[in-house]
Amino acid sequence: MNKEYSDSGTIQATVTYTYTHVSTTQINVKKQAILGPNTNYTMNNVYTYNNNGNMVSSTGTGTGITSGNSVNYTQTGTYVHTNQNYAFKNVKGLDKLIFNGDTDDNVSILFSNIKNSLGTFKSSIVSTTAGGTGNVFLNYKYTTTFNSSGYPSVENRQELDASGNPTATPQEQFIYEYNYQ
Repeated sequence: MNKEYSDSGTIQATVTYTYTHVSTTQINVKKQAILGPNTNYTMNNVYTYNNNGNMVSSTGTGTGITSGNSVNYTQTGTYVHTNQNYAFKNVKGLDKLIFNGDTDDNVSILFSNIKNSLGTFKSSIVSTTAGGTGNVFLNYKYTTTFNSSGYPSVENRQELDASGNPTATPQEQFIYEYNYQ
């Protein structure tokens, strides 16, 4: 359970995750979020892995209340990996973590024990209310430089539009350093 507090010390938000390990290729996650007196939601997601241990897809459905209005959600995501190592592969203890938490880019929800670096990621979250339908679409391409040991040294993430063309959003760059002991 994660709790966020205001400067005055009162709880502003509570998010609870429940994990069910179904098999070596499937983990189910129930996320319950209370974000205020009139805003909350529950999402039920299924994360599917290939035999290499890499997440390849996620699907989910949920319901909630936003500003007092009922909302239904559907979510899909696809992950395509390279044949190169993930930056945190073989980090002792990291394979025991189930979930990294999530942010608005929906990529950092990747479970910690994946084996290979990402090549592309696509996600769509559709929200439906009595007033209409909204869609949040994310699409990223990763360009990674690997060191002589086969691990990422520099990773660039470029946001793409629905057609696969780069958007005006500047690339994000992640630089990795390793201390071998």
